[in-house]
Amino acid sequence: MLQQLEEAQQKGWLQKYSSFSRFIPSQKQQEEKIARWNNYWTKEKKETLLTTLKREATKVGFNAN
Repeated sequence: MLQQLEEAQQKGWLQKYSSFSRFIPSQKQQEEKIARWNNYWTKEKKETLLTTLKREATKVGFNAN
């Protein structure tokens, strides 16, 4: 669709248009970010986070369940 909008603008059919495509990462960028996220969250980090959250939640009155 972006190509069609660009062609329409070049032909003078459109003066301006806006596209969200510059704000949305490409499929490759999304996959790279997901891989980095998954590599960061090791089993140990997940366990540490859950333990800390449960402990701190109990301190402020939340039930561990």
